[in-house]
Amino acid sequence: FAILPPVIICIGLIWLAESPRWLMQVGREEEAHVILLRMIPDEGRATEVQAEIKEVIDAETSNSYADVLCPKTKALSAALHISLGLAIAQQITGSEAVIYYTPEIMKQAGITDLASQLLWAMPVGAAKLAGELVSVPLLDKQGRRPMLLIGGSMQCVTLFFLSLSFLLSWGFASTLVFVASFMFFFEVSAPISWLVPNEVYSTGKRGKAQSAAVTVNRITSGTIALTFLSLTRALGVSGTFFLFCALAGAVTIWYAVVVIETKGMTLEEVTTVLGRGEKRFGTSVNAGDTYDSVIHQHDDVEQSEGKGREAEIGGHEGEETPETKY
Repeated sequence: FAILPPVIICIGLIWLAESPRWLMQVGREEEAHVILLRMIPDEGRATEVQAEIKEVIDAETSNSYADVLCPKTKALSAALHISLGLAIAQQITGSEAVIYYTPEIMKQAGITDLASQLLWAMPVGAAKLAGELVSVPLLDKQGRRPMLLIGGSMQCVTLFFLSLSFLLSWGFASTLVFVASFMFFFEVSAPISWLVPNEVYSTGKRGKAQSAAVTVNRITSGTIALTFLSLTRALGVSGTFFLFCALAGAVTIWYAVVVIETKGMTLEEVTTVLGRGEKRFGTSVNAGDTYDSVIHQHDDVEQSEGKGREAEIGGHEGEETPETKY
């Protein structure tokens, strides 16, 4: 039965149209327009969308990977730190290892029958799905940082008790509960690792920044998956999950210190906050401050120092400083 989904997908590809964006990148603009009209049955609107796609392609063409990976401004350096850091943090707590080796974990917990191991892997998958269903609608209501902090801290807690479960031989039931709980809270914070990188980069750099983050994420995932069995042999199952617990704790601290709240902020506002990252630990800017509070605090500092706001954002109208240029 496992072969049916990929077969259905392959059959569906027969009716899947080429991406208008890709067609425009290779100079096939008329074909792109025809496909856009299939998706947007309005000539005027389709033409507008095609023009917007062209603008994005032109912007991306003018930016290289060097512009993203070798940033020249404080804002871009902070954006790179956040994007790659989130990519690593998402996977370093061991979620991929838990998914791949759930039957092995069940075996270590006392379930020796393979059919039963696979059966009891289903609640873990269900918990993972439940976490996604909870996370996505709450992202815009609660914000990015609260979801990261809740997900990270609760991963730390569940991994700690999972480690104790193996160390003290609490039994299969407790192991299953803690594994499922871990996967639930992993999914509470996981989507943000893909969302925030899109919110801290401009259109021209966004695609390359996201591809770099995905690459780092997959490398981290593969490393964790490939080393899991070796870690369990070297540290024991309990020791391995305690290591992941410590990593989850470190990740949560990093979330609290480094990741800013991007909910409801424009790119210009995000850039302003990131560009003043050197003040994030001082009295002027805290990682979770909103743009308005940042600006108000900054204005107070300027007044106390006898400086005009124009001196902070560029000196003369129309000029850009390295801190504000994005």
